[in-house]
Amino acid sequence: MSLFENTLKQIVVDTINNFELEFYDLSELEEKKQKNAINKLLGSVHQHRFDLKTLPLYRYVLIKRADNEYLFTSVWHHIVADGAFLDNFVGFISKAYNA
Repeated sequence: MSLFENTLKQIVVDTINNFELEFYDLSELEEKKQKNAINKLLGSVHQHRFDLKTLPLYRYVLIKRADNEYLFTSVWHHIVADGAFLDNFVGFISKAYNA
């Protein structure tokens, strides 16, 4: 959303030029410390406050737990992700994961 001539206008972006994926390697931590670090990190990610003036309005986070074990989470501002988007996104991720 932006103000143009004192009128609120929605701006739709066709592409995202700078896709951001946060990556955290916690594989070297012992199990208890790793669980605590993951819980703290997930709490921080899910409590993130978005600023509508600053893109992106999403966060994608990948956490490495072990050589073949990863945890993925994502958070979007409600203005950019509705139920239909989330259904499509989860379907896309599931297909990619199972390919």
